[in-house]
Amino acid sequence: MRIIASTVAGLVTSSGAIRFRTHNETRFTVDEEGDVGIGIYKPAHLLHIVGGAYCDGGAWVAGSSREYKENITSLRREEAFEALEGLNPVRFNYKRNKKEEYIGFIAEDVPELVATRNRKGVSTMDVVAVLTKVVKEQQRVMQEQRKNVQEQQEMNKEQQRIIMELLEKIEALEKEK
Repeated sequence: MRIIASTVAGLVTSSGAIRFRTHNETRFTVDEEGDVGIGIYKPAHLLHIVGGAYCDGGAWVAGSSREYKENITSLRREEAFEALEGLNPVRFNYKRNKKEEYIGFIAEDVPELVATRNRKGVSTMDVVAVLTKVVKEQQRVMQEQRKNVQEQQEMNKEQQRIIMELLEKIEALEKEK
């Protein structure tokens, strides 16, 4: 890499990229196409952040690959139900944008499971995970209930058949008298 210009803040390389480094680590890159990388040497998206998160101008995509994670365990249904119980959606506007109304949560009021450490943010992906766990559990319970209802309906049909047979026998006995 041939250095074109150097400043205290960063380097402009011969490829046209600007890279900011500290302690021999690239911390921030603006490449020749204008893509920005934070902690990424060669960004692959409009905004690309170490850990896999990125944005291409439309939607924010959270890095979710196993490649970025460790200590993976299943969310217990009790945790999910408790967290869902503690989520209270509200309507609001941001102080800097009074004209636009939003729906969401207040970070200080959500369960710890979905709050950020400083209680100033909410991880929407965490909320989605909680909702997914709860919905899956509810689906499992509903399937079980459907099966039970079907079994009860079959038992009722059989009991109705037996009752009809008994009524016919009673009627026949009464005619014999």
